[in-house]
Amino acid sequence: MNTEVIQVILEETQSLCKKAGLAESTIRKKLRTLDRILKGINKFSTQEIENWLDSYRYGKENKPLGPHGRNNYISAIKWYLSRSKTVRIDQEILASLKKEPVKPKDRSFDEEALEHLLQFSPSTLHELAFRLVRECGFRPHELLSITVSDVSETSEGWALIELPDTNPETSSGRNKTGSRSIICVNNAQKLLDLVNKYREKRNDKKRLFPWSSSTLSVIFCRMKRKQRKTAAQEGWNKLYTGRLYDLRHAAITDMYLAGYKDQEIRAMVGWTPASRMPNIYVHVNKKHLLDACRHVQSKRRSHIFQEQLDFTSKSEQVHAKPKSYSRIDQHSLIS
Repeated sequence: MNTEVIQVILEETQSLCKKAGLAESTIRKKLRTLDRILKGINKFSTQEIENWLDSYRYGKENKPLGPHGRNNYISAIKWYLSRSKTVRIDQEILASLKKEPVKPKDRSFDEEALEHLLQFSPSTLHELAFRLVRECGFRPHELLSITVSDVSETSEGWALIELPDTNPETSSGRNKTGSRSIICVNNAQKLLDLVNKYREKRNDKKRLFPWSSSTLSVIFCRMKRKQRKTAAQEGWNKLYTGRLYDLRHAAITDMYLAGYKDQEIRAMVGWTPASRMPNIYVHVNKKHLLDACRHVQSKRRSHIFQEQLDFTSKSEQVHAKPKSYSRIDQHSLIS
């Protein structure tokens, strides 16, 4: 496309994004994506866009676009064309630009490898942060918005976390899904000890984890590098190869397998009732299926055994019932 046309489209896209209230980082990403597409096509047509998606290469290795990459570009171009007043396009073209079905990746990992990885945490505070993401399913940037006043102790000795709506670590200044309540059980004592330590200093507004989300990710990657080096020296064969965000996937999977209701999980992790996120976040592997089958079979066996006991006890009651000799008595009386 012509450079002047591309500039007009990008300026219109920027104004549309601002009207929609999108964050600056999201706007920049949309503009970069559209700029790449517009430089590779001559006009807005299904064939032109599909040809560009097939021919586009990225990185030093000139990799082709995968399903996720294709879908991101298709989403960006459809978002603009459906809102643009400058470019008029037939709705059939929009309908023909369909996303590819993507099979969710298996984000499961070895818990023993994670425990080994947490030994390389720079401090106990960093370790607590990673454990809270693993248990409660926080998004990393949400964890960093928690202050001392947001944590309280329940009657059971658990930690109740009232996640705030505001977040200084995001470009929009708020958490992605607003405020919500989260209960911490396994790491409650460590968290409450940290909170009480700050409360003694009368600093209720202090953030419990004073880092940025990018810093937390960098620290996690450094821990993985240290684990790999140590594993090569000590012969440790179980390595954590996942991402920091995979801890959230594992936490949500555990909630579903533990028997929490769908509505309760959505409230804890910040999903709307109509959200399709469970299809992406819940990872059930062979081990989970075997454990579920064992649990069902053990329940079935105990149920059958209980029925047999009930039947035996009822039959014993029938056999133990005293016989009535009323007829014999009557006959004896008649005779």
